[in-house]
Amino acid sequence: MSDIVLVKSVRTPVGRFLGGLSQFNALDLGAMVIRDLMEQTKLDPSLVDGVICGWAAQDYAAKDVAREAALRAGLPESIVGWTVQRNCATGMEALSYAQTRIRAGKGEVYIIAGVESLSNVPNSLPRGIDRQRDLLGSRTFYDPLFEGLTDPHARMLMGGVANYMAHKYGISKQEQDQVALWSHQRAHEGEARLREEMVSAELLGTLPIQKDEGVRAGLTLENLTALQPFTPFAEQFLAYIREQDPDATGIPTVTPANASQISDGGIAALVMTEERAKALGYAPLAYVKGIDFTAVRPDHFPVAPAYSMLNAAKAAGLDLKDVSLWDINEAFAVVPIASGRVLREHGFELDLENVNVNGGACAIGHPLGASGLRILTTVAYEMQRRDAQYGMASICVQGGLGGTTILERR
Repeated sequence: MSDIVLVKSVRTPVGRFLGGLSQFNALDLGAMVIRDLMEQTKLDPSLVDGVICGWAAQDYAAKDVAREAALRAGLPESIVGWTVQRNCATGMEALSYAQTRIRAGKGEVYIIAGVESLSNVPNSLPRGIDRQRDLLGSRTFYDPLFEGLTDPHARMLMGGVANYMAHKYGISKQEQDQVALWSHQRAHEGEARLREEMVSAELLGTLPIQKDEGVRAGLTLENLTALQPFTPFAEQFLAYIREQDPDATGIPTVTPANASQISDGGIAALVMTEERAKALGYAPLAYVKGIDFTAVRPDHFPVAPAYSMLNAAKAAGLDLKDVSLWDINEAFAVVPIASGRVLREHGFELDLENVNVNGGACAIGHPLGASGLRILTTVAYEMQRRDAQYGMASICVQGGLGGTTILERR
């Protein structure tokens, strides 16, 4: 069975909600990064067996964003495109899909991508609307972005579930604020390193932003301590625990600052078999050692990465002690902390000094369709700088899923 290698990955800076990248829709972002990837790798387009693009908040901008972005990027009309979706792990799913096709003998060279433009998610008509009768009349719209950030099983916003996990594992607001502070500090200090995984300087110079827009250089722990828990998260969390026990009490701890930012961004990567990479003269950035998706209770999604990491390591024949670099997506600061508590229960002590060493989503942002691929890209480039053998990228997913990719350098 052929080993699969990551040759190159490029991304836009991550833009804040309604910020610097809001003028671009998901299709724009996808075409942008695919075109830049092709230019940087100088790959013959005729060698590409397909384009696989993840997009979480899909709308009418493109029916098949993978195919449309490939064509707009200048790839030949013979290129097949697939658009995939796995909520927050959508970008990682694109890699998984490429791996599956390669191992099934359905090609050797794939472009994978992840895109998101949450700034441009359109409002929608509610179900049951009489489109013919009400076409021109006044009507009530609903916000798919709000709906998409709500867990349908727990009937809470994701932040309510994050509060619930902090409550369950005894994680204080101070602990979460500290992780959020590290996220901003490390992203600011690592700005030059993060630049290495971005699009070419020529393209970057044409964009409204040239670095990740959400990073706050001067943030202090005092700033974070002063922020109160976000009221909708708090109210939903308290209502949820009282449904289970009318006498239950809890302290809400999740604020806008120790949660990830709603973001825009795009990323594309070139993956292929090891044999094809050698034949084409590419030096692999990293080998894909394993990919795992694991399911837990929907209201436990913030700890799903821990179980996915355990399963991924077992399937790959690794001990977690073999891994020296980690990126655990900070959908909320509680995620890496709570995942560490679960790993401790399984005999492994996660050192947060080795987690999100160049910052996480609390600072960089969380463009849903791109984040799964963004975090493994950040790990891959840092592994190269440190000559680390194994790195792990893991992400929590609405609905109670965790996704993990193990990367290896040889």
